[in-house]
Amino acid sequence: KADYRLTSSVDRNHPVWPLSTKVVADWRFKSASTTADTPLPLLTVGFDPKLDKMNYAPGGALFAIPVRVDRQPGAAGGKTDLNKVEVSYNDGQTWIQVPLLQVRGTWWAGVQHRSSGFVSLRASASDSDGNSVTQTIIRAYRVK
Repeated sequence: KADYRLTSSVDRNHPVWPLSTKVVADWRFKSASTTADTPLPLLTVGFDPKLDKMNYAPGGALFAIPVRVDRQPGAAGGKTDLNKVEVSYNDGQTWIQVPLLQVRGTWWAGVQHRSSGFVSLRASASDSDGNSVTQTIIRAYRVK
C-alpha cells in the first residue's frame, strides 16, 4: 500500500475554440496491490454554470455555479468534500477564492463577474480516506 500522485495536463491553442485552453488535474490517492480489476479512487470536480449557447454568462453580476464532486464509477472511498473553488480573470496568473454554500446536497460557488472577458476555475476536493484532486480550467467560459 502506498500514496500515489497522477497529473494530467492538456493545452490547446486554436483561434476557433478560445475556451478550455488549458485543463489540469492533479490527483493524490492511496492504492495497493490486488489481483482483481479495481478502479482507482480518483475524484473529479464538475462545474455546471448556466451559460448561453455561445458559452457566455452575464457580466458584472454575481453568478452562482453548481459544483459537484464525483468519484470514478465503481471506486471505493470515503465521504467527499469540496474544499475550495477559486476564480481567475487573467488566465490563471492570480486566483481569488470564492464563497461556497451547500444547499440540499448541492454545492454552489458564488462568483462576482467582471463586465467582460474570460473566467478560469480551479477547485480542490478530497475524501475522508485521504484521496484528493485539484482541477484547473483556464478560460472555462466567457462573460459579456
